[in-house]
Amino acid sequence: MKKYKKNLIGFAVASALAYPISGQAVTWDAGDLTVEFHGSLRPSLNFEECDAPCAGPWKAPTTDSVPTETKNTYMTSNFSHIQFDGKYKLNEKNMALFKLEWKIDISESKNTVSPGDATVQSANTLVDFEQYLSLKGGYGMFRAGTILTPYMQSGVKLDPFRRDAIAGRFFVDIYSALHHGTGFGRGRATNTIRYDSPKFLGGLDLQLFYTLDESNNDNHGYGAGLMYDNKTFYGFLQYYDANRNGKSDATKLGGKYRFGKTASIWAQYESDGGLISLSEGLAGVSPAGDLINYTGDNTVDGADVYVLGADWNINKFQLIGQYGERDDSTDSATGTTTQNGHKGYLLGAAYRQTKQLYHYAGYLVRDFNTSAAGIDKNTRFTVGSTFTW
Repeated sequence: MKKYKKNLIGFAVASALAYPISGQAVTWDAGDLTVEFHGSLRPSLNFEECDAPCAGPWKAPTTDSVPTETKNTYMTSNFSHIQFDGKYKLNEKNMALFKLEWKIDISESKNTVSPGDATVQSANTLVDFEQYLSLKGGYGMFRAGTILTPYMQSGVKLDPFRRDAIAGRFFVDIYSALHHGTGFGRGRATNTIRYDSPKFLGGLDLQLFYTLDESNNDNHGYGAGLMYDNKTFYGFLQYYDANRNGKSDATKLGGKYRFGKTASIWAQYESDGGLISLSEGLAGVSPAGDLINYTGDNTVDGADVYVLGADWNINKFQLIGQYGERDDSTDSATGTTTQNGHKGYLLGAAYRQTKQLYHYAGYLVRDFNTSAAGIDKNTRFTVGSTFTW
């Protein structure tokens, strides 16, 4: 590398990132090749009381935990990450781009020993996230690799704290499971080709993707969508079909309206044609949640999800509130509706100390629809700090 410098994010890779990054990046510039190093550290302290299991994408259960932990206090930074973004100039009109991103957890270690258990946990301290190679020019952008689906990307852009402990897509689950996870039929789709068109009509662009099923079934997934952003209004329409046996698609519509830099409001509605039920483990297939190897046809759908949110900025302070629901799923073969839906809401406040560093606190509730004895709601109070570069 010829030069080492710190620089504000500025080159074309930034426009392709699914997660907007504030602050500074470490940049290496070698003529036609430019590489930037980004990342975030997101430690949080969480206090939970749970009637149903709290384990999920945010916190895996320890080896000595019981299936339902009624009270739990823990630290996590499970969605911290590091990434390298590169741009190579091919000619005046075309460039090659790449992204290599990994999730990290600075509060855990592969050498962690859980209390009361002499065995070492197999904590995943470095996990593959989005990783791809792409070509970009006047024709748009082609990507190949492990890529955020437009379905996930369009939704997570709504939530200002999408990777923090007050995110709406984890503990309260008011954004479906199609907004996280890596693999076939998940938010980050593996073995995937994606195309994004140039913007037209003042801010509209088209997305297409095709994700390969590497099993013997060869039922490849696909999707398409539209996004529009003119700085004041951001809106989208997305379709995602995992092309599995039986019901396996989802459609959503949503948007955000920005009142300058002072406030914003947003909404999203997801219609479950079977894919949300599959990804949430609600469908009566075996193995549950396995979108590749399950047997039989999925006949469960109807787990529609909606979310409403708003935030308000006062100097360096930010207030946020979100409310959402997931409907109970229905088996179309039998007409049976299962009480597996829930309501969720969160309230939070943040102090943005600098462009790179902010601190937050929040209260989150997931209220279950079930009438089962002893199952009412899960609650979390969280405090955390996030540093980005």
